[in-house]
Amino acid sequence: MRISTPLLSLALLAVLNSCQSGNPDTAQNATLNPAPVQKLAVAPPSPGIDPANTYFTVPSDKAHTIQLDNGGSIEIPEAAFVYENGDPVTENVQLSYREFHSPAEIIGSGIPMKVLAENGDHAWMQTAGMFQIEGSVNGRPVFVAPEKSLTVNMASEVDGEYDFWRFEDEQGNWANLGSGSPAPNPAALAGKPLKQTPPVPPGKPSAVDKNKPTLDFVINYDKFPELRRLRGIVWQYAGQSKDDDPANNAWIFTEPWDETSLTATDREGIYQLALSSQEKDYKIPVRPCQSGKNLEEAMAAYEQKMAEYRQFLAAYQEREALEKRQAQFLRSYSINNFGIYNWDVVWKMKENIPLAADFSFDGVSIPKDMITVYLITGERRAVVAFPYSDWEKFSFNPEADNRLVALLPGNKIAVFTQEDFKANREQLINAGKSGFTFPMKVRDIEVESVASLNKALADLG
Repeated sequence: MRISTPLLSLALLAVLNSCQSGNPDTAQNATLNPAPVQKLAVAPPSPGIDPANTYFTVPSDKAHTIQLDNGGSIEIPEAAFVYENGDPVTENVQLSYREFHSPAEIIGSGIPMKVLAENGDHAWMQTAGMFQIEGSVNGRPVFVAPEKSLTVNMASEVDGEYDFWRFEDEQGNWANLGSGSPAPNPAALAGKPLKQTPPVPPGKPSAVDKNKPTLDFVINYDKFPELRRLRGIVWQYAGQSKDDDPANNAWIFTEPWDETSLTATDREGIYQLALSSQEKDYKIPVRPCQSGKNLEEAMAAYEQKMAEYRQFLAAYQEREALEKRQAQFLRSYSINNFGIYNWDVVWKMKENIPLAADFSFDGVSIPKDMITVYLITGERRAVVAFPYSDWEKFSFNPEADNRLVALLPGNKIAVFTQEDFKANREQLINAGKSGFTFPMKVRDIEVESVASLNKALADLG
């Protein structure tokens, strides 16, 4: 992977500065009355949807590598930590780590997805993945030792060269640390051939229904080995049609049948019985049934098989979830400080159309100064927060994929979908300073966690 380490992108500053007016009077007034320094801050909208940390205990006296379940890893050298006063840490260190990839994780984290220029202008950020890492000993913060670094190999689904940024709390802005391209994730590549066939639950034994007629015929157990363990079975009708029910077709018990066949169906424990003679054919769904001690033994065997099935299913689902988490690429960087980091590119805003935005919420009366609206765009990897104070500064690229979501009191959300953007395209493009009121649709969904917010946003189109 190639890493370059420029100063804060002069090209970015040039792009941002180009948006400013060249009016000398404005420049003079700005010198005499400088605007307050603008800062960004991490501000989770709700504690309930702030993504949770994963905690790891690592030794301080030897090198250690943390393997993450998405195929990423954290490489820690020996004697990597010190206290604030510079004393080396000799105890085990607790590392907290979390990643942010989805719009729900980004919204829940409250991490600002824009970068400020010195003149106060800003540009949006489109992420290939972010992470936060911190360290402590018994609640006391620790720091990365001088001349030491931790290498974070973050799993990502995004290819291509991206800049690497660190959020500087005191400056309230992002610092550009360089750029790099990802490498293939060997864990993801290794996991693909190991996919298993989903387990099939065992069929539950059926008790004989004394109100139904029974059928008896010879079974080829070589063809149906699953029936070999069932003793004393009789067959009973398993369909819904009264016309086909043997109870209403007494003639089938006296007909001289030439052939009898049994075939499995896609319904667990249900088979297709076919009877044929020179004169007639008769086909019905049937199930094997038992009674008495035979049924008791079959139920005991079923419970044992169900326990094995549940164990196998849990292992299968865990493996399936693990494979889904193992992203295709690894983005690696050696960091000298704890904090929030972001693989990101600056969203090209030159195609954006500004408009004075307002928002309504299905007639629900909500104090608007309490609401932040989020624009999700750029392949769902740019998430821009618009608090009430910035609604008149709203802009969007009509050629991009766009969605809006707002978190409302009472754990509700309101949305304006991609289809809504398409349906109002011309009106939005021509709105300009006259403005546009986005009719946000309040969803009947309670958002109480990142998982529930992820599920809600999945339906935005």
